[in-house]
Amino acid sequence: MKKLTTFLVTLLFSTAFVNAQNCSFTVEPGINSGEYVFTGPEELANQQDLLTFYWGFENGATFTTGYNVTHNYSQSMIDVVTLIVVNNIPDSSIVCESSLTITAIADSSNDCNYVMDIAVSPANPFEVTFSIPGANDSVLWNFGDGFEDNSGTNQVSHVYNGPGQYLVCASILTALGEPCFLCFQLDIEGNNQLPDCNASFWASTSALTGYFIPEGYYYATNYNYSWDFGDGETSSEMYPYHIYDTEGTYNVCLTVSDADGLCSDSYCQNVFIPSENTFPIDSLCFADFVITQDNPFEVIVVNGSTGNNLDFTWTLTGGGISITSTGAFPTIEVENTGAFEFCLTVSDEFCSATYCDSIVVGENGIIGGKVSSAGFTIN
Repeated sequence: MKKLTTFLVTLLFSTAFVNAQNCSFTVEPGINSGEYVFTGPEELANQQDLLTFYWGFENGATFTTGYNVTHNYSQSMIDVVTLIVVNNIPDSSIVCESSLTITAIADSSNDCNYVMDIAVSPANPFEVTFSIPGANDSVLWNFGDGFEDNSGTNQVSHVYNGPGQYLVCASILTALGEPCFLCFQLDIEGNNQLPDCNASFWASTSALTGYFIPEGYYYATNYNYSWDFGDGETSSEMYPYHIYDTEGTYNVCLTVSDADGLCSDSYCQNVFIPSENTFPIDSLCFADFVITQDNPFEVIVVNGSTGNNLDFTWTLTGGGISITSTGAFPTIEVENTGAFEFCLTVSDEFCSATYCDSIVVGENGIIGGKVSSAGFTIN
């Protein structure tokens, strides 16, 4: 009877401090008019004792320090806020620096009596159209990500680079020739990669059982998987296995679709399902296994070896590492993801046999995925 060796992969995160950091900061309006709260990079929040955060406001006219600071504007303005982070020890070297252009509203009497309409593109969640119905054609836009539009039109579209919170402001020239300001806190979720459905898959077989693994790297709740095993049975799992009644060649099909209806793809291939595993008749030892996957970061190996009183030696090599483990169902620790050669050698006092296959573990925990330098654990 075959048993399963489970490889459970979990990411290992480094806490070592390095000089190259993401220096992006956030800004939110305060309680009072002209009051804004600035917060340093989230990645540096736990290193405040080691760093000094220097802020520049009102285009360099005033400065202050601190991870979380509040600045009060006495008048409305478009301000380029700067942040410079330096090491306290040993040499006060610059860790990172960043700037952000904001439209600060200081006087509520200058607030506009207009409404800003927001529309997100159904094809791209990061493309946003802003419009101010009834405003004249003297509108200056600040999108809150360092980009502006000074064309003067009262309707513009802008594509953001990624998720986050953005303070979008418009300066509108009124009929009296005075500017008024209209701002909106925009929240963008998700990532900057549009769905890209890929239904290609590969199959492994073992005695009336087929193991099916999609080649797309889409382990997420917003993708749907529809399998047709070619014998009338179906599945909606991402990594299914199916037990057939009889040996034969089956046309197995997979359809992958995005839950938001942005993409869909189908792929079929003929898969031969044997009634039993065959072994060389002149060999006392036979090494064999099948690689499949149950969940992300969980690789399943079906041990199909045969023989009497066998010793088992498993080796995993690649990426500068070499790991050896023994036993029919071992636990293996791996320090980094990537491409590996996985081998099993079975032996007794009369015979020896070896079988090898490749494993590629991606940064998202999917075997057959992209190579990454991040670490993981294999159990």
